[in-house]
Amino acid sequence: MTYRGYTAIVEFDELAKTFTGRVVNSNALVSFRGDSPEELEESFYNAVDGYLEACAEEGLEPEKPYNGTISIRMDPETHKAAAIRSAQKKESLNQYVVELIKRDVQELQEA
Repeated sequence: MTYRGYTAIVEFDELAKTFTGRVVNSNALVSFRGDSPEELEESFYNAVDGYLEACAEEGLEPEKPYNGTISIRMDPETHKAAAIRSAQKKESLNQYVVELIKRDVQELQEA
């Protein structure tokens, strides 16, 4: 589910017979629930709107869902191997990593 740039993951709790969700592209805790898909969607919209309103009331800048920058850590051997491979492909290391991620995400979406 996506609303106003915020994306949520939803799970179904079989015991409680309810849906629960949480925004995954923010460090702020934004969660919601609903007993039906319609109620879940409305709860999601209200949770995001509530988060944005709370930020405005407190004079805080809401966390932007994504800014296009990530920082990754890896062992030195993998870093070296990736740098060599990206050079062989005549790509920057950044471009090489972005292409690998894009390919993996596309495979997931096609599955």
